[in-house]
Amino acid sequence: MKTPLLFIILLLSAVTFGQTAFETKLAGLHNKDAFTVKYDKFDDKTQLTFKGGVVKNEKAYEPYALEMSGLAFFEGKAQTDNVQGFGLLFKSATSDWAFLRSNKLVLLLDDDIRIDLGDASRTSKVVTGAGYRSANVTEHLLYFPKYDQFALLAKAKKIEMKIGIFQGALEEKELALIRNFFVLGTK
Repeated sequence: MKTPLLFIILLLSAVTFGQTAFETKLAGLHNKDAFTVKYDKFDDKTQLTFKGGVVKNEKAYEPYALEMSGLAFFEGKAQTDNVQGFGLLFKSATSDWAFLRSNKLVLLLDDDIRIDLGDASRTSKVVTGAGYRSANVTEHLLYFPKYDQFALLAKAKKIEMKIGIFQGALEEKELALIRNFFVLGTK
């Protein structure tokens, strides 16, 4: 009876030992399905992304919500240092331009710390339909918080944000995505 038990213990330890520290961190997250990891062998970089966040507008006008996702890179296949930087992407789909003139992002953390991430790197697309006001404008707003700013986001218990006319607060699901994304990005 001891031999099969010893074999199972050795097998399990070999499987765990074979995982990288990064894979172990990822496996321990409750929302791990929101994260993807892709290695580019030509650039020798690993890309981390998350998706699935939604920030609802506290006002009654468009856009009613923004989709939130994140992006980060580290050198090589195995993480040996913190990520080089973080990116936060917000996607809007409305019947008219929402962020053409104003897309400055200001974050308020725990009613105390204000972070101004400035204007977005943005792209947009217009899809026209058959009827009056059937055009659909999709805007992508990308911001690059510095490492220490993202660390503050990860520690915050409450995050409110304003982009142009849009005002919203991150709910617990989105806060968890930010926290876990930071954990994955740190060595």
